[in-house]
Amino acid sequence: MLRELTNVTFALSEKETSTDEIFTIEKVAKYLCLSVPTIYGYVHKRQIPHYKLEKRLYFKKNDILEWIDKNKIKTIKEIEDEASNFIITIVR
Repeated sequence: MLRELTNVTFALSEKETSTDEIFTIEKVAKYLCLSVPTIYGYVHKRQIPHYKLEKRLYFKKNDILEWIDKNKIKTIKEIEDEASNFIITIVR
């Protein structure tokens, strides 16, 4: 019973800190389902958040998740809602 409780506690603590995880280039490529050369291209163009220590590249999972969110494509409904709100503010 104690062992099971320890495993559950460990699993929960991993979930809480999972966004603090550090990825290597291979791991971030696998996480994003992209090739390593594609990730190198993004790094070269400074399109993906990364860290460089000596000659090695590192990526924070939280930075990658934020990067994905920033590149979200809006739905037609979201665009229509923004347009409606914009028109309402101009009319006032």
